[in-house]
Amino acid sequence: MSEESLLFSPALFPPTQLSFAIMNRVESLLKEMNMRVVRFSGLLASRETAFIYLPERKLFIYGGHAKKSALCGENVFSCNLVTVADASIFKDQIVVANPACESAAELGPAMVKAGAKAFLGSTENMCAHFNEAEHPYMDDWFDYTLTFYKSVLTKTMGEAVEDWKSVITRYMDLYKLHLDDWPNADWNYSAAKMNRDNFVVLGDPKAIVPRVGFEATSLKEMGLLEGLSFLFNPETLAKQLNYAFRSLFSFSVVGATVAALAVPAVTGLAIERGWLTKEQAEIAKTVIPGVAAVIPTP
Repeated sequence: MSEESLLFSPALFPPTQLSFAIMNRVESLLKEMNMRVVRFSGLLASRETAFIYLPERKLFIYGGHAKKSALCGENVFSCNLVTVADASIFKDQIVVANPACESAAELGPAMVKAGAKAFLGSTENMCAHFNEAEHPYMDDWFDYTLTFYKSVLTKTMGEAVEDWKSVITRYMDLYKLHLDDWPNADWNYSAAKMNRDNFVVLGDPKAIVPRVGFEATSLKEMGLLEGLSFLFNPETLAKQLNYAFRSLFSFSVVGATVAALAVPAVTGLAIERGWLTKEQAEIAKTVIPGVAAVIPTP
């Protein structure tokens, strides 16, 4: 019997370190609900691996960079984990791309036309949130994304998208109340609105995820998020991330490319100039690809 679900979670290009942490939670949900799952992360989130394991899946989940016609996988430059040309492979499957930019613009319709039961994704960019001194926005993002995935696994796909929009609206209402006293409420309101308004279900909104149970196993989550939350703590963000800079952290190919080139250089300069503490610098060198390479040798 083939595995019921396949989960891909790239983790190298910002901000996929955060979507990787979300996928840790999603994997936990799958196993708590006695669903079979095969997961590939990092360099294993590749086209070669995908085509070995994709056939005959019931559910395909992806969190990472994408463009209108493709899911990128780990290589955002070639961006060819799954393309429009591969749509027929997903016949009778449910495909969920969250977070992932623009995947419902061309790829989703192509999959549904080729026989996929449903495709859930965004027609525009999707944004990551970061915790700030005034409010833990990233925690809200994790909450509304995991609420969505719980609904994907227990309700119809149409209901899951309705739940996604409903819980985001509650957070947007909260941010709107604090536009005058939370310095970053306006940006996070706009980011949440983009994530909400452009997310759609294509195909059959009444489709549900079929599953065949197996013995549940516990999953210990990786500590990546804890390390990242220290690097991107409110004090660091307040000093170093401005409105334009944080806008790079969407799950689009363009954003990934710019971030992949600019973030290591900027972070390397910050380390060189002493703008980050020693502990922050060590975390940055660990979790952001390319930082170590641009830091001058002492």
